[in-house]
Amino acid sequence: MKRFLYPLVATALITIAPFLLTFEKGQDIVRGLFALSILALLLLFTFIKEQPLKIKGSKTALLGLVALLVLGVAWIDLQNILLLQNRSTGYFAFIPLITTFMALLILKPIQALSMRESSLFLFLFFVAHLVWMQFSPSQPLAEFPIIKSLSNTSKTVQRDSLPSTIKEEYLVIDTATITARYIDSSKSNVVILVESWGVPLDTESRQKAFQIFDDFSVIKGIHSRVYSRTRTAEREDLLLSWTKNGSKRDSVFIPQVMSQKQVKTKFFFGGDSTVQNREDYIRNMGFEEAFFFPSGASDSLMLSVIDSTLALGENEKQFIAWTTRDTRFPIPGDVSTVEKVYYDKLLNTLKGIAALAQKNPHVRFIVQGDHEPILSPVAFQERFYKRFVPFIILN
Repeated sequence: MKRFLYPLVATALITIAPFLLTFEKGQDIVRGLFALSILALLLLFTFIKEQPLKIKGSKTALLGLVALLVLGVAWIDLQNILLLQNRSTGYFAFIPLITTFMALLILKPIQALSMRESSLFLFLFFVAHLVWMQFSPSQPLAEFPIIKSLSNTSKTVQRDSLPSTIKEEYLVIDTATITARYIDSSKSNVVILVESWGVPLDTESRQKAFQIFDDFSVIKGIHSRVYSRTRTAEREDLLLSWTKNGSKRDSVFIPQVMSQKQVKTKFFFGGDSTVQNREDYIRNMGFEEAFFFPSGASDSLMLSVIDSTLALGENEKQFIAWTTRDTRFPIPGDVSTVEKVYYDKLLNTLKGIAALAQKNPHVRFIVQGDHEPILSPVAFQERFYKRFVPFIILN
């Protein structure tokens, strides 16, 4: 058992350590646990270690060569991570050296697999990776540093900043705080956070979403996110102000202030309160009521619920916040299937929001994305700008 387990542990050390040690909040989190090429090289290293080679010094030379190859792949993997973060190597250069050395130490006491056993092990591991991807595309088993590096070198699109063409077409705001800027205290307000609504690189896909609101006199824009997380986006969108006193941070949320002004504050979510631990922070924001649906509820059903809530409270001011769910990932299938399902669901949700806003012209609607599709397959993620989301102000 150790002959199989130890190479996996050593591979995981080399694969996971640079990801964790360079991790920054908001980065893409889809990441394999075991680099397949490193696993193959480590199995080869243990095999050579036990071979009785006749030529003096040949074993040492071969082991050194394989160790250098392991180090090279680990270095490539580190560069892939830093490229996504736009960071220089710096002292991170020590990570591959240390992890490679430690991985080889881990393998020192174990007996090697035969070439046949190694080949079968690698094949079964790859099959397990493919099967697992059907159930959890956001957490693959295998990582492919060399293939990813070749893919990175062929990219010509800059995803970390918006081109001038978008800035000329839309109002672009370099802030995560939109609700506090556009809330209308003279009327009821509905703040809607659309799950995984990012800014596509493709102009047509971007325009299709915005065109849904062409019948309104609206503000159409794009703004930046500090982190690509729904939990963080909910806090950002509902934050009015914050101050820092030493190491303590004091935050004031919009629902708290609205409640003090006798405005009815309500939060809606079409899922259980335990999803992303919303039970821990939603009520602390000052909402008088929080409505969760443990059995799950579609965006169309939630739109009906909010419509009824607005109708019942027509003679009073309300502040309503709702986080959608239909476009959450993972969505099964290949990239083309994911793309079709995602846009079908997204456009359907946006059309429902437009219809609700049209039915309630006396209500201000502040609609925005929470983040780009960070849990989608990597190939689909790369079709969106990083940490930018659209926003629409209606009525």
